[in-house]
Amino acid sequence: MTYKEFSDKLNELGLTRQEFAKLSGYKYKTILDWVRPIKSIPDWVESWLYYYDKAKKSDELIEKIEQYKSLAM
Repeated sequence: MTYKEFSDKLNELGLTRQEFAKLSGYKYKTILDWVRPIKSIPDWVESWLYYYDKAKKSDELIEKIEQYKSLAM
């Protein structure tokens, strides 16, 4: 994953680098260093972002289902 792909994915997910740092337990400075070619983005980041996206979509779906259930009562 390139730094541009990482940045684009964060934007798509509505996450800032600071939020990603807090959620992932990484230091913000470390994440900023990934922009340099000498510091590569760890392999786990791509799958973390994929599963974060899935979880976010699942949460949104569950919320909509709960809203519809409350309307049907």
